[in-house]
Amino acid sequence: MAEEQKSKRKPTTVADLVGRWVSDPLDAEGIEQFGRVSLEFRPEGTLVYISHGTASDEKMFLTFRLDGDVLVTDQPSAPREEQTRYSMDDNGRLTLWFQGLRSAYVRAE
Repeated sequence: MAEEQKSKRKPTTVADLVGRWVSDPLDAEGIEQFGRVSLEFRPEGTLVYISHGTASDEKMFLTFRLDGDVLVTDQPSAPREEQTRYSMDDNGRLTLWFQGLRSAYVRAE
C-alpha cells in the first residue's frame, strides 16, 4: 500500500525545492556527519550550501537541476557534477543521500 501511495505522489519539481532549508534538528546522524547546514534553492537553478561552523559559516555556490529522484549539482569554480539522491515526504521533509550518507532538512521559518 505504501508503494501504491508513493507512485501516486506527483514528482518533485524545482518549485517544490525553492526556498531555505535547514538541518532537521531531529536528524542527529545527519548533523553528526555534515554539521548544521542550510540549503538555499533559488528558482533560476542556483543553490547556496552553507555549513554553519562555530567560528564562521562556509558557503558554496552551486548550480542545480533535477533528474528524476536525483539532485545534480555543480560548483562552477571547480566544475564537476555531483549526484545526490533525494526524496520529499508527505510532511515536506527533504532527505538527501550523498555518497551513502543520509541527511534530512526542514523548511526554515
